[in-house]
Amino acid sequence: MIIKKGAEAYLFLRSLPGR
Repeated sequence: MIIKKGAEAYLFLRSLPGR
């Protein structure tokens, strides 16, 4: 599912920068 992948990538990128 693209939505699931998008959400996962979104959370991943959001947790990467930290700020």
